[in-house]
Amino acid sequence: MAQQIFQYHFAIPAGTPQATPASSSINVPPLTIERVELEVPHGPAGTMGFQIFDAGTPWKPDFPGDWLVWDGKTDGWWLTNQPTGGKWEIVGYNTGKYPHTVFVRFFLVPLPKPQPAATPTFAFVTHPAGSPNVVVL
Repeated sequence: MAQQIFQYHFAIPAGTPQATPASSSINVPPLTIERVELEVPHGPAGTMGFQIFDAGTPWKPDFPGDWLVWDGKTDGWWLTNQPTGGKWEIVGYNTGKYPHTVFVRFFLVPLPKPQPAATPTFAFVTHPAGSPNVVVL
């Protein structure tokens, strides 16, 4: 269960062309990412698109080169076996007259504490004189 929410907002300036989008790095704390949620408030009306990258790899949308073009939408994804924290990036264009914002929320869980290595247990058995010595583990 998430114990922290790390929220980041990215304001994409008005007049940012798709051919040269704006970008911003998101340094997520070194915790397990349980869920990622994206939100675009009402306003862009099709003039803004964005992409999310994880460590330089396209994450959303699912097909590289596509753009999420939202207006008044929130959506999220539950994650399993994802990297902990790390360097995320958001990239976006905005051909409209006003800046528009994308909110990114990371729902974070502390990393499990490493358990100390188990100490092996040895049992020694003594055999009568003349028989081979055997150690049983």
